[in-house]
Amino acid sequence: MAAWYLTGKRVEIESKSVQADDVVTVYRRRVVVEEYRRETATGFSFADETQIYGGENLTRVTEHSYETDPITGATFEHKTVVKPNVWTKAATYTAGETEIE
Repeated sequence: MAAWYLTGKRVEIESKSVQADDVVTVYRRRVVVEEYRRETATGFSFADETQIYGGENLTRVTEHSYETDPITGATFEHKTVVKPNVWTKAATYTAGETEIE
């Protein structure tokens, strides 16, 4: 089986707000998004992908595709893996106390 090669990597910041009564808590986390590619001569196989889409805290494969070169017959697979970090508390405020400009 051919090996996966990392072709791109980026870090994104996700945020979410949770409101309990009048108190709003803002959470943030880093999410690493990696893109991989591999070439196989035997065709594509999704057998080694255990998860396409998943829970918000799980490492998950969000995209998995392939293309076949019509001349050589080689198959190129592409996948995107999302690795979220732990949510951390970023801020807390009381709803209604903030001014909107």
